[in-house]
Amino acid sequence: MAETRPIRDMDSYLEEELKKRKASHLYRTWAPPVQTTKADFISNNYLGLAGNAIQVLDELNTGQLSVLPFGSTGSRLVSGNHPILTELEEECAEFFKAESCLFFQNGYMANLALLSVVAGRQDTYIYDDACHVSLKDGMRLSLARKYPFRHNDLEDLERKLLKGTGRKFIVLESIYSMDGDLCPLTSITELAEKHNATIILDEAHSTGTIGPSGRGLAAMLGLENRIWARIYTFGKALGASGAVLAISSVTKNYLTNFSHPVIYSTAPMPVQAGICLEQLRFLKQNPELTEKLQSNITHWNQSGVSMEGAISKNKMSPVQYFLLPGNEKALKASKQLETLGYQTKAMLSPTVRSGTERLRISLHSFNSAAQIDELIRLLGDF
Repeated sequence: MAETRPIRDMDSYLEEELKKRKASHLYRTWAPPVQTTKADFISNNYLGLAGNAIQVLDELNTGQLSVLPFGSTGSRLVSGNHPILTELEEECAEFFKAESCLFFQNGYMANLALLSVVAGRQDTYIYDDACHVSLKDGMRLSLARKYPFRHNDLEDLERKLLKGTGRKFIVLESIYSMDGDLCPLTSITELAEKHNATIILDEAHSTGTIGPSGRGLAAMLGLENRIWARIYTFGKALGASGAVLAISSVTKNYLTNFSHPVIYSTAPMPVQAGICLEQLRFLKQNPELTEKLQSNITHWNQSGVSMEGAISKNKMSPVQYFLLPGNEKALKASKQLETLGYQTKAMLSPTVRSGTERLRISLHSFNSAAQIDELIRLLGDF
């Protein structure tokens, strides 16, 4: 059957847009899985838990999770509120020291569900300009005013707080995914309380990687009770897929009644919740994994001292980088390193500012000191 002219016209337009992206070296394609024969400095599998298939499948086959169905059959307001979802949320609430938790299929959905509905037309979102796109998309769906502040700049944040109206929400990440630096959470919390503002903290990259038992930055600083909403993910250090909002019971009930992603989405698969529960329990039983990761981060910071300025030294963060200004230069370096057995990720403009293109280096508990030393040596050749 021949295509109609409107279909041909639309495909032609899309093809032209793709050509522009290819010409600027920004064209995206699916990446292959991490190759086990090469050193992994690219994945978010910070603690190596994505390889827990044998333990998890054993529990799913023979343990209490063996009766979990794949399908949830509907939204949680209709037929999809399987008991394993409640069990996971209750165990997460206990672990993350929250009054309540709400589970989502992934962190992107969790951020959309929260940020799209909690601020009204007279309210204000004030967000770090380095925040993840899922936070920005959630805010964009709301009717609230939105003001970015310069990354980790407390003076600019206070200026925007003075400019804000209505209820004020400060939106942050504990560890930022491009620069890998931590937010100055204690100082921002004090500013928030001074200006009667509420904090929303995305702990995606800090879940499992920092803090007591891997509970994140707020826990490390003892600020859990002073942060209104925290987002923890299972898709990075915990080696699965999913996320929880750590919130009050009132907030959970509000989202159940007003948040479209909660109301109108098919509930997460019970088997997915079961896998996340197993991974959470594994983390609690193996705190040495977080300790080993932190040891490797310290080794990275000490070994890269000779390349001051070009190489990051983010204390406690699994996200590091090596500056290579220019998209082509960063891409070329990434490909050369892969041929040498080291997998890294080239971060290009406009994802990062022009002139700050880089290789993003993800550190893991399973990287050896020898691998870290050799990678740093190779980086010194660029």
